This record gives sequence, C-alpha cells and structure tokens, in this order.
Amino acid sequence: MKKILCYFIVGILFIGISTGCEEQKETDKKDQNTIVEEKGNCKIEECMIQLKSSNTVSEINDMIGFDGEKDSTEEKYTWKLNEKEKIVATYTDKKATIQATIDKDKIKNEEVDFSIYTDLKGALDKGESFTYDELVAKLNNIKGTLAGITSTSKRYIWVDSLNRTFSVTFSDTLNGKCSIMSLR
Repeated sequence: MKKILCYFIVGILFIGISTGCEEQKETDKKDQNTIVEEKGNCKIEECMIQLKSSNTVSEINDMIGFDGEKDSTEEKYTWKLNEKEKIVATYTDKKATIQATIDKDKIKNEEVDFSIYTDLKGALDKGESFTYDELVAKLNNIKGTLAGITSTSKRYIWVDSLNRTFSVTFSDTLNGKCSIMSLR
C-alpha cells in the first residue's frame, strides 16, 4: 500500500511540475511576441520633424498628443512614447533644446556604409564642410533620422548593420554645413 501511495504522490508531483513548466513556456513565448505599445499622435521620427526649438511646452504637448513630464529641478520635459523611445525638451530663454532617444533597431539600415567617415573627418578637420544633402548623396542617398534640434542646429543619425551610430550636426549659423560629427 505504501508503494502505491508513494507512486501516486510522485505521479501527481510530476504532472504538476510538467504542467507548470509548460504554462511558463507559453507565457515566455507571449512576452517575446509582445508589440511595443506606442503612445501619442505620431511615431518619434514624425514627431521630431514637426518640432521646432521655438515651440512652447503646450504646443509640443498638442503635437505629441499627451503632456510631458516636468523635471523637478529644471525646465525640462520628457515625453515617453514607448519603453525604448522618448523626446526631451530642455528650455533656456524660451528656446528648447530637443533630444530624441530612438530605438536603433527601428532605424537600422543594412545599406548604409560608413567607410567614408575617415575622409569626411579629415575634410572637417581641415575646415572643409558639407551640407545634409551632400552627406545623404555620399551615403548612397540614405536619409538620416532627426534626433536633435536647437535654435541654431539639427542633428541627424544613421545606424548601420553593425549597430554603429553616425551622428552629424548641421549648423544654421554655418549655412547648414556640418559642425560636429561622430561615429560610435
């Protein structure tokens, strides 16, 4: 009788453990396929194109579709569009410096080639520069994603297949020419 009771308990435990593990596997599969929930009136790339350094917080709230969170220590507002992406506007003298944190996987482009970086950097170091359109032409006509805005400049980024980010700032005070660039 003790053997039968022992087999019965072991059987119940085995069924319970294997069923529990199976349910966990299903839950894990569902979590991997979960779509990132977007918030707002526009995707981050579209929102950035609409924004200007002169926009008030109220105007940005209207464009994005919800109120930004105000920082407790400075005149800084954050609009979190999803788990990976946000827009931050920091105000000084009624002008905003707007920065976007963009999911690199969304803007990654297998066709972008950064082999020209060394030549561009050398030219920039010699005082030669280029405009956004000239850079796009050198990058096989692949447009960048607007990731930063100030009252006098715009910063664009490109991401290649190796997850490297090419960031270039174009200055209005330099007739739209490149003032800063980096490759990380």
